[in-house]
Amino acid sequence: METASAEPTTSLTALVTAAMAGLGFEAAVLLTEQGYGPVIVRGHSLARAAEAKNELVKKTGRRVFVALEADLGDSTNVAAVGEELARSGHKIDALILNARAMSGNGMVPTDDGIELMMAS
Repeated sequence: METASAEPTTSLTALVTAAMAGLGFEAAVLLTEQGYGPVIVRGHSLARAAEAKNELVKKTGRRVFVALEADLGDSTNVAAVGEELARSGHKIDALILNARAMSGNGMVPTDDGIELMMAS
């Protein structure tokens, strides 16, 4: 997880999944307009999350975004991210679980045996 930028933040922290585009991106924008900061933007890779963070800064002019890499389809990774957030002092006040579109007709199990769409 990247560190928060220099702009002062509030005591309200939000985490938005799939914030690279669409609903997740716009939710992150709206959260900053409502006074949230830091706003943690989660992506499957740190590079994609950082790209979203940079685009959000361009759109809002606010440097309150934090990029976070997390694979929500892997329960071990989810636990590690939770521990990292706790260590960093981020108490999540708002959680936007932006779902992705499901493609195909078949179920795809994770390594934990949970259907991928439900796990992530």
